[in-house]
Amino acid sequence: TINTACESGSGNQVQFAAGSYTGWDSVLDIPAANGCIITGPSNASQPFVGTAILNSDGNIPTTGTIMALTGCSGSSPGASATVEYLTFQKTGGIDVPASCGGFEITHNEFTGNNPAIGSSYHAAIGMEGTGSDLNAGWDISWNNFHDNC
Repeated sequence: TINTACESGSGNQVQFAAGSYTGWDSVLDIPAANGCIITGPSNASQPFVGTAILNSDGNIPTTGTIMALTGCSGSSPGASATVEYLTFQKTGGIDVPASCGGFEITHNEFTGNNPAIGSSYHAAIGMEGTGSDLNAGWDISWNNFHDNC
């Protein structure tokens, strides 16, 4: 499982194959303490469009995101975890708890997060905490956000 791979050693990688993944009914907690890399295949022709598509298909988990980083403990980007080359479709993407540092979120696509009128939206990348709650050493770069409210 993803948890076993991320917890068992430094720098382990979990790769989603190209394709669409649906049916999310709970948050995928990513243990972010060992530099785990969660990735889809890179797309050389369109580097900001993931070919591994995580699609809520309308079944948005209660937190509104598909992934949540947990146990972050780094001070430089990638030391805790890296999430890259994925498409988050019709849902919020990644929840980052307060006091989480050392993570990198790069080359992902966040699209179609348009809830019905009167419904709440979900953040593509949810950063919890404020000011001193947010640890240094993180990098959110080269992501594509479109068709979101």
